[in-house]
Amino acid sequence: MPGKVRYSQEFKDRVVELDRNRTVNQEQLAREIGIPSKTIRRWKDRASDATKRPRRGGINETEREELERLRRRMKEVEQIMQLHKDWHFLVQEVPDGRF
Repeated sequence: MPGKVRYSQEFKDRVVELDRNRTVNQEQLAREIGIPSKTIRRWKDRASDATKRPRRGGINETEREELERLRRRMKEVEQIMQLHKDWHFLVQEVPDGRF
């Protein structure tokens, strides 16, 4: 009896993506790839769970996306604050506040 086949995470993710965007049913996809359809279901369930529960890094996919969005926004706010400081400095340098 052959040993258990181990598939890369990239392969699993690609199969799950194919299954989600499939034009054929899961059984046919499994036959074409050469793996049991229950394996595809298991990979799909795990992929779905991965977006709901924290990963090893401590946050889930949704939280990571939100963190990235907030970091971008924070950078924008810091740039605005710097512009405000620069403007304030320039106004103080101009006599009588005239330009």
